[in-house]
Amino acid sequence: MEFLNKTLNWATYADSYDKIGFVKAFLNCLGEEELHHIKNVTQRTKAKGLVKQRRWIGPTTDEIKNRSRNKTRKPTPVQIVQTPPPSPGIVSSVPAPVLPVITPEEIQEGTERIRWWKEYKPSDFVAMDVEKVHLIHLTSVERVKAAKVTVVNDKYDVIMKKKVKHAPGTFLTNPKIVQVSGINKYDLINGSEMEEVTKEVDRLIASKYMITVAGENDFRSLNLRYNEFRVFDLQSFYRRPNPYEIDSSPMSLRDMYFYHFKEDCQPPGKPHDDETDARATMRVFREGYIKTAKFCNSNGIFDPDFSSVPNLRKNEQKGLQYCKFASSFVPIGCECVLCKQ
Repeated sequence: MEFLNKTLNWATYADSYDKIGFVKAFLNCLGEEELHHIKNVTQRTKAKGLVKQRRWIGPTTDEIKNRSRNKTRKPTPVQIVQTPPPSPGIVSSVPAPVLPVITPEEIQEGTERIRWWKEYKPSDFVAMDVEKVHLIHLTSVERVKAAKVTVVNDKYDVIMKKKVKHAPGTFLTNPKIVQVSGINKYDLINGSEMEEVTKEVDRLIASKYMITVAGENDFRSLNLRYNEFRVFDLQSFYRRPNPYEIDSSPMSLRDMYFYHFKEDCQPPGKPHDDETDARATMRVFREGYIKTAKFCNSNGIFDPDFSSVPNLRKNEQKGLQYCKFASSFVPIGCECVLCKQ
């Protein structure tokens, strides 16, 4: 309890930038289920109007970034000891923690460290996509299980492609679900046992770096623990502002792919395909994300803005699809050569 009081005491006066850094480091220590509860607590706090109305304390993110513009002055890192003001209900006789000052040199080094993929060989990366079914005899997220699994390497070659065995009548096959998954009642009768597929995926990716989109759901559907593998989920980077929430919203693979290549990898009226989506995931990573120049501002610091990226699913609901020939959105059913392919 004493340690908790010290932490809360520090949080009442520390710079906002430092507090956010602490929260990020703390979240990295949590497991999948713990993060799920943290998300629920955050949402309930906002819904009940319990968020404290406090101003930003200390330098803003933009001010810290702007320090790197000063090429001539090179300040020496110093340490500042801050004395906390009195805080009602929390009393601490322990001196405040020593907080380092971030210098332009450290910021510049940080931008280099952001390019984390340089520490690995291209062959270390694989991408996976899983098409799923909803089992009738289970409830909640446990009912969502893997049906088709594809893993591709960095050269887009398929290194694993499996169907998971599910007996007819054990999973939902209503027309709406089949339209998306393309999986009919008898499609999985000759698949491999779930345990066998799980072991093969585990063995295959144990020494690799997995690239996914919403990968936590894919791992859960295979009875694998997401946080036991090296995973980079593209949705952690590709996010657009959400007008109804404080936080941003993750983009779909379809929208990411369109942003980079002006193509729809999941055309209207066609079911999802695990092999196509796995290759699309790897292509977004290799030919989109890694080519980071477009994501950096004039100071070399990451500053992505995806607010203007079209939401293809919403456009489809409006009866629109993207036509490469016209380079614009047109009514679904375009008969041009490119749309027919």
